[in-house]
Amino acid sequence: MKIKNSMYLFQIIFSLFIFFCLAISYTTYKNYYLNDLDEYIDKEIELYQKYLSSSLKLVSLKYEGNKNIFYNIHEKALQILKKNPDTDLATLKKELQNECKLKNFEIEAFLIDENYKIFDTTFTQDMGLNLSIIVEAKEYLDRTKKDGNIYIANNVSEDALDGKYKLYSYSKLKEGVFLELGFVDTEFHNNIFNALDKNLDLKLYRVTSVNGFQYYYDIAKRDSYISKKEYYQSLKKFDINKQSSDKIINTAREKKIIKDTQGKIIRVYVPILDYRKFVNSFWHYDIVMSFDIDISKKIETLEKFENIIIIFLTFMFMFLTFMFYWLNKNFTQPIKEIENAMTASKLVDNIKNENEIGHIAQAYNKLLTNLHNKIKKNRELIRIDFLTKAKNRKAYHENVLELLSLYKRYQIPFSIMLFDIDNFKEVNDTYGHSVGDDVLKDITRLVKSEIRESDFLYRVGGEEFVVLFPQTSLQSAKKVAEKIRKIIQNNLNTIENRTITISIGVCEVEADDIGDSLYKKVDQLLYKAKKSGKNRVCCE
Repeated sequence: MKIKNSMYLFQIIFSLFIFFCLAISYTTYKNYYLNDLDEYIDKEIELYQKYLSSSLKLVSLKYEGNKNIFYNIHEKALQILKKNPDTDLATLKKELQNECKLKNFEIEAFLIDENYKIFDTTFTQDMGLNLSIIVEAKEYLDRTKKDGNIYIANNVSEDALDGKYKLYSYSKLKEGVFLELGFVDTEFHNNIFNALDKNLDLKLYRVTSVNGFQYYYDIAKRDSYISKKEYYQSLKKFDINKQSSDKIINTAREKKIIKDTQGKIIRVYVPILDYRKFVNSFWHYDIVMSFDIDISKKIETLEKFENIIIIFLTFMFMFLTFMFYWLNKNFTQPIKEIENAMTASKLVDNIKNENEIGHIAQAYNKLLTNLHNKIKKNRELIRIDFLTKAKNRKAYHENVLELLSLYKRYQIPFSIMLFDIDNFKEVNDTYGHSVGDDVLKDITRLVKSEIRESDFLYRVGGEEFVVLFPQTSLQSAKKVAEKIRKIIQNNLNTIENRTITISIGVCEVEADDIGDSLYKKVDQLLYKAKKSGKNRVCCE
């Protein structure tokens, strides 16, 4: 036995040492791989953050520096339209462009009715759009409606359809009609789209919050053939107060990098711009960047590690097979003989060795002889319920099969009664389990006193009992059941000022009954008694 233990110990130590070496190597590579991946992601993020941030700061400064010019242009537009109300917006746009000569800026004009709906514009995709869905636009329109002043927006807007960045101005043209001008920076728009065209894996998403909802769209993917109204309706909206599984929305909300592994590609989502932290809050939306990283080479390296592990496991299998053969011949087989004898509950006769195994066999033979003697004495105890001293479920199954056998062979009838203590859980909850145990014992005592010596009482569940009445008809069993119910109701005084009742189901064996069907039948009668108000007897 000492040699066997030594060999097992050697195998375990050797295996653990090899596994430890492999685990160290794998962990080292994995850490290197993760650090390398994180460095790559950080460089990509830093690159695009610098580019976007510098570009946005530049365009912000351009818009901020031109606000006075935009204000004057808006005044000029009002003068033209008030002087000649029949001037169409295309002519107005051309006249303003020629006169103002803004470098890298275009002007779009919009007429808006008192319901915030655009009814005329040089940017046809905005025709019919209701500006009440745009919080800032509605706010400025309400202001100018009251005081007639010109307002320049505080925030630059990126158009959902053409992707151009615009700063809007608002004023009241006449009663029920408002003028909106959009000043478009074409230079920044072109720079962004050129960067996206050069890197096909890179995508930028604008995430905007409106009226308790968020939506986003791909900055580079536009549909210039539909109206902005239709475009907004086509976007999927996400309730700000509800969790979302969308990775772009979660990146914008949580302001953290999300990595999504798809086979040999890792798609990374990065919050590239948080408008809440941007200079002067000139932008009022988030930008999320996504790009793909090919990890196929790294996966190949991991697969090589797997091959090494497979080779190691093969070697270990061969080694362990040899050790198994040696140990089986010298130790396992003798122990197996003892195990087989134990399984069959027989004495061990074949082992005569005067060693540890022989001593085990002798000790086992002595224990088995003592056990057989005790089993003879305690065989009946295993059929007795420990708490109530009534027979248990095991005894019930044995006895009911005996009675069924007598019935099928000699047509000797018998009846069965199943009863359950009403509201027993309430008794346990109110007075404690020790009082509940006393109730069970007192009920057992009362029932035993009211049945014949030839009848059998069993506790088959927590508060469920069965009584078998050999050679007893249904009517006779029903009378006994009713008598027992009344005695328990009237005489059981385990708990002061509390009446304990039982519900009972009674039936008689029939030709097609077996053990399970008979129990189910009487259980249904008990259920019927419960449903009918409890404290009653129900029979077929």
